[in-house]
Amino acid sequence: MHLRREAAFTLVEIAISLGILAFCLVSIIGLLPTGLSSVRDAECQAAAARLLGQLSNALHGSALSATEYRLPPVGGIPEQKWKVGDPSFNASGVLNAFGFAETAADTALFAWRVEITPPTDTRPDSFGRAIVRIAWPQRAVWSGTSWNNASGQTSALILFRGQ
Repeated sequence: MHLRREAAFTLVEIAISLGILAFCLVSIIGLLPTGLSSVRDAECQAAAARLLGQLSNALHGSALSATEYRLPPVGGIPEQKWKVGDPSFNASGVLNAFGFAETAADTALFAWRVEITPPTDTRPDSFGRAIVRIAWPQRAVWSGTSWNNASGQTSALILFRGQ
């Protein structure tokens, strides 16, 4: 009498394949937080770049006359006015994900700082300078030379002149 043996997987083979599958799934799930944080940082960087572009356009059109300037409100950054020869000044605050001013810290996404140095006179070769810095998350604090507690940041030097 011959025993007929059918082709099948043994219990040991099934256990090994399930172990390999579990290891692979755990590895893939372990990569998800890294991918999600990369996407979040890319979104923040894109939103900050859009805000920098808006500020740059507003500053280039800021001259009211040969001696007066006005930066209209851009997103959540309030209106700023200055004249040729005024001392440098700065402003700072927090913005939400849409670039609007935010008073509630839990919904704010960005911290921003603008430093404006007006032109010294009305000559055509006299430029004003604006340094715009944006950092995320909103708990970032400007320490005088750099941001503290920031996971990302971007900045721009914008030169502007009168009419």
